[in-house]
Amino acid sequence: MQCPKCNSENTQRLEQIYESGTQQIRTTSNTVGGGGGFGGGGAFGGGGVTTTSGIQQTGSAKKAAPPAKKSYAGAIILAVISVPVIFDPSATYIVVSGGFMVLAYWLWKRASDYNTNVWPGLKKIWLDSWMCNKCGNIYQHALS
Repeated sequence: MQCPKCNSENTQRLEQIYESGTQQIRTTSNTVGGGGGFGGGGAFGGGGVTTTSGIQQTGSAKKAAPPAKKSYAGAIILAVISVPVIFDPSATYIVVSGGFMVLAYWLWKRASDYNTNVWPGLKKIWLDSWMCNKCGNIYQHALS
């Protein structure tokens, strides 16, 4: 595959760059400590386990990342916030809760429409995209 900008053959698919430059990280550390005191304080000890997880990426992998789907988190949070109307059916809560539910529905529908109708096309473009390792140009070329 040749870059249309600089004619270099040093090119890779975005999917390959992303996958090779992205690593899942998970580390676990054990800690032990102890101490003592004067005046009847006695000795004491303790310990703990710390787990860290995350993602490590190269700069190229970040640049080559696939399109993200829209999150439903905002809609879910607003729906949960609107629940107190069950416990206090006053007019104020009904109006506020109803507003939150309408907004939650709108956010849910917006994310759902994007994830169903827009995102698949963006993902296809991403799967057909290449990056030149010489000049950094990103271009589309569908493989037959």
